[in-house]
Amino acid sequence: MAASANSRKLQSIYNALDASNYALAVKLCEMKDVERWAVTKALKSYGLAKLGYSDEALALAKEVASKAPTDEDTLRALEWSFHYVGASDEIAKVFEAASKAQPDNPSLATEVFVHAAGIGDFLKAQKTALRLYKLSGERCHIMWAVTAILVQVQLGGNHTMIAVAERMVRKVLGVDTSKDGPSMTIAPKLSGQETEIYVLILRKLGKLTDALTVLEEAKEAANLDGKEILENSTPIGDRKHGMGILMQHEDLKRMMAEIMSELGDFRSACTVYRKLLAAHPDQWLYYAQLLEFRLRDVDSPSTIFNCLLPELEFIIDLQKKHPKYSGPRLAELELMKLIMGYMQELGTEIVEVPAGMPWSHTTSLISNFQLEMKNSPAGALCNIIVQYMSDFSTKPSVFQDLKPYLEALLRVSPDGRVDDFYVLKLLHCLREVCFPPGK
Repeated sequence: MAASANSRKLQSIYNALDASNYALAVKLCEMKDVERWAVTKALKSYGLAKLGYSDEALALAKEVASKAPTDEDTLRALEWSFHYVGASDEIAKVFEAASKAQPDNPSLATEVFVHAAGIGDFLKAQKTALRLYKLSGERCHIMWAVTAILVQVQLGGNHTMIAVAERMVRKVLGVDTSKDGPSMTIAPKLSGQETEIYVLILRKLGKLTDALTVLEEAKEAANLDGKEILENSTPIGDRKHGMGILMQHEDLKRMMAEIMSELGDFRSACTVYRKLLAAHPDQWLYYAQLLEFRLRDVDSPSTIFNCLLPELEFIIDLQKKHPKYSGPRLAELELMKLIMGYMQELGTEIVEVPAGMPWSHTTSLISNFQLEMKNSPAGALCNIIVQYMSDFSTKPSVFQDLKPYLEALLRVSPDGRVDDFYVLKLLHCLREVCFPPGK
């Protein structure tokens, strides 16, 4: 009965706080029958903070915290108060003291981990995660510890800790830690987020081949074939033991391409990005990566145009399939900008295509592109810019999209000046876009 009465008294304070009536909440906390309770002092501190009395609120909250409370209501009220006055480090101390008083309480230990990470104390977060693993036996807590280790290394910690993190992951999965190299059973046991963490560890250790093997195992475990990436239907990872986030096929493919590029296998990386673009033809990042990896696969600068022709064909094909998407159109502009940069260094002969090249059958369109690039690169670029402005005039970012290519137009022109003909052409298109006929 007494507990019920106490609950009703606290509820009236909570109701006042919910209604943003902080003065009433403070007044209710000062009533004689409740003013000595730790929870009401903590709630009063929060009310004072909301009323602008930050110093009084902080002093009262510290007074309550010095008693090392462990009940959830008091802890939560202290968290609100300390957070509002900007004393986040005090929140971590409060939950750490409570966790020491109740070392077998996983909820309190979880709060310690969260707040330690929040204030940047990743060593304490690591130790707390390991303690949580001993309490619960759940492998997600090992992954928390591993993540804390990775952040410490990223911030300048001992790089040898990465090897420790790898052994921790392998041990919790039941893999023999004495043998080097990935196990053929490790990937199916990992959730999507765990897979990303483990692959990151392997990449930091320089075990790129092992990292690629783990991703390939994950792909095989999910029965991911060439068509399934278009559907993105089944997330990759172990749902039972995972950390709540599963890896999508797109993320897996992207990670594979990144590792392939680090291994120097740029052609395979380009193949992966082609598949990604077939599924996501308006994703600009994939076009940028595709062209970057293709350029890094060039044997000699003089063959740059020949090497980029297959990508030009691919981009034009995507334009035909998806005429409403701006991504393939911007990719063509980006490709032209890259070619013109090399032309300025090496001369127009780089756009000569030897007879008998495997892609030379495609195309009057490619031949026209080649001819325009050789005779008037500024004109070729201007034509595509004008067409883009006309087709995507309602897109809010149209001018921001075109900014790098307008700058390229200046660079490719003699003395940094654009021929009057192209200026008039751009202005005419701009007038048509901004003031359509009949409106």
